[in-house]
Amino acid sequence: MDYKGKNILILGYGISGYGASLYFISKGANVYVYDDNMDQILKDRANENLDDIKFLTRTELDSIDFSFVLKSPGIKPSSDIIRYLVDKNVEIVSDIEILYRDFKNHKFIVITGTNGKTTTTTFIGKVLKDLGYNVNVIGNIGVSPLLEAANYDTHVIEASSFQLEYTKDFKPNIAIILNITPDHLDWHGSFKAYEEAKKKIYQNMDKSSYLILNYDDIALNKVEQDTNILYFSSKEKDIVEMNYIAPNIVDKDKNIVINKDDIFIKGRHNYENLMAATLALEVFGVKREDIVKEIKDFKGVEHRIEFVRELDGISYYNDSKGTNPDASLKAVEAFDKSIVLIAGGYDKNIPFEDFAFKTKNKLRSLILFGQTKDKIKEAFTNVGYDNITMVKNMSEAVSVARSHAQKGDIVLLSPLCASWGIYKNYKERGIEFKKLVNELK
Repeated sequence: MDYKGKNILILGYGISGYGASLYFISKGANVYVYDDNMDQILKDRANENLDDIKFLTRTELDSIDFSFVLKSPGIKPSSDIIRYLVDKNVEIVSDIEILYRDFKNHKFIVITGTNGKTTTTTFIGKVLKDLGYNVNVIGNIGVSPLLEAANYDTHVIEASSFQLEYTKDFKPNIAIILNITPDHLDWHGSFKAYEEAKKKIYQNMDKSSYLILNYDDIALNKVEQDTNILYFSSKEKDIVEMNYIAPNIVDKDKNIVINKDDIFIKGRHNYENLMAATLALEVFGVKREDIVKEIKDFKGVEHRIEFVRELDGISYYNDSKGTNPDASLKAVEAFDKSIVLIAGGYDKNIPFEDFAFKTKNKLRSLILFGQTKDKIKEAFTNVGYDNITMVKNMSEAVSVARSHAQKGDIVLLSPLCASWGIYKNYKERGIEFKKLVNELK
């Protein structure tokens, strides 16, 4: 697109907003920035040249006609500033929407879902890189995808509901929806709104595109879209392209793709991630034998059921990316041993009763801290589980977990909740947990 002389507002000036501003400046746009925390941002970026950027107060927004607004994913649709811009009839878009508009001739493989996005995105990106493809792997946290986009011809994107909500023309060549379960209800306002945001991934897809869906998810097995739909499943069904039928992943002709014993990352949810990734890679043109070789070598991603260490016969796992009950349920179900679970964090208005009911018989002990500790405790108490310890912080949680665990047990950090309020993100939380575990003697 031609941005020369256009007025563009960057709403939210974190890492991705900063990168986007540099991109638009390089294209000759007039770049404006608005952020509620501007004083701190200017202090943090005091050593950088921001002369080409115009920082606006709320009252100054009225004086400029913007071509569009690029919104930070973290800003809620219900916020005052969003309602104000909607009333002004200004187009609001996300970074992946601009990425698509500016690089339509590139290939886009886009992964969304409540859980499994990072693992699936990382694996697909690794395979394509190892095979020599010119691919950019884009997570939904961190640098702007726009800055380096011109250096690649293929983009593998982990897309959040926050980003998809603000897309209009976005059209992946291959899209994956791994699952849809309640999450971010504080942001979207309702599960229906959250589901609709996720499904915007395929709103423009046609017969030139491929949509890969989890047939076991009731929200996904009746999708109507005029595109090529491929299903995967953890249950034996003739309609799907790929099944996990223990102990093997098989294709629709019941040919064995790989045995679970050859897969390092464990758990049915990871087999689902790998089935979705395999279908996407085959559609993209990768040979199955190359995919299988990569599966055997794949060690997973940091902070997702990540083995930390064994001490005195107790195994410690970091699942800090378990930021909702469904993700944490998958982590608990991945083990067939007694678990001492460390949980709690930011409240996204998600219920914990179903998680409590399904996991109470697998837990030796439950250790809670953070904003949601009382809410989680109540959910477990209501299902008859009372071996619960409330602590103040991660350091105390690790210490108590060690004292509760017995030889052969698993100590699992899988918080059920986001990290906000205590940590900057799930990565910081996981790093602290690993540091504390590795300091145990």
